[in-house]
Amino acid sequence: MIELPSELVIDIFDLACAEDAHDIEQKVHLAQVCAYWRAVALAYPTFWARIRIRTPRDGVPFRIALGRSGDTSLDVELPWQDRVEERILTDVEQCDVIEALIAPAQRLRLKRLYVEHSRAVHESLLHYSALAWTFLSSKIWSSRAPSLRKVALSTVDLELWETLITSSAVEHLYLYLATYMNKDVPLLTRILSRCPALRLLEWDYGYVAFASDHAVAAHSCPLAPRLHALRLGHNVDPYEVLRLINRHRTHMVPIHDITASMYYTGAESLELLRELFQGTGYLVDLRIDESDRQVVIRDNVGRIRRLIFRNDDSTSSIPGLWIGLATQCSRQDPGVTTNAYRGMELVCVRILQPTSYCARGGVYHY
Repeated sequence: MIELPSELVIDIFDLACAEDAHDIEQKVHLAQVCAYWRAVALAYPTFWARIRIRTPRDGVPFRIALGRSGDTSLDVELPWQDRVEERILTDVEQCDVIEALIAPAQRLRLKRLYVEHSRAVHESLLHYSALAWTFLSSKIWSSRAPSLRKVALSTVDLELWETLITSSAVEHLYLYLATYMNKDVPLLTRILSRCPALRLLEWDYGYVAFASDHAVAAHSCPLAPRLHALRLGHNVDPYEVLRLINRHRTHMVPIHDITASMYYTGAESLELLRELFQGTGYLVDLRIDESDRQVVIRDNVGRIRRLIFRNDDSTSSIPGLWIGLATQCSRQDPGVTTNAYRGMELVCVRILQPTSYCARGGVYHY
């Protein structure tokens, strides 16, 4: 019998377990089929290093996977409830999993941690020096993790996590449907001023409190000097966020990639677009994806501005919106001929010519 190369066998194992509901149990079963499969599975500790608790049966073989992962970096997912809100593990079983993770042998291995609906997770997990990415959805945690570079928080009280999301090491921060009870604290300003390494900010948290100009100016460091991409979700007023950033980043390189969501509401949309395109160069490319109600614009140096419209018929109003903005800006600054809005005028002219575009799978390229 011809044996497949071990590299191919382990790839097949990974595919077989990728979407399996019984992730850990499936790995154990594959390693028991025959001597060759067992040898292959044990020869690749990375095969065991991604651990996902998905069913009540995963609690028992969890320690088996942990032991066979050797010294490789751990990627652990602990969604304690399934989609119908039924608990996957009991409190005792959860504690057993956590006790295994907080053992000294794991302190330098835990690289990624995903937790939902936790009642038993130990705070010391966040202090691990190797931990670089975490997603948390829990209302009872409060901690500091100075080594974290990527943080995602969902449906949590941000007031409990302020020390975590304002860490100087954070490079990627994602906040979704969170709460922040202290309405007087300018949380966004704190994040931007205290996270000098921040490169990607995904903000989908509805309430935004801002510091006064004097308070922002009092910070010795600029607002997120390395910020490369900003993604504003449906629950955010993008105008307020962009206005804050533009006002206090006037002498810095414009953000390379910005995504914002909006309704088409006439004059209010014009104000948003003015903030969105501030600091961009000559606009040279416009793409409209009607299926996703999305518009992607690029300038002459490659900066990207992406608009996602939340009402179904808004993409049909884009030509009028663009021309209105271009006309308004040309009246206010008639001497400018090579800025973003001049390029916008040319794009608008092409939009109004039916023969100037072609459809490619629902995407229009102007």
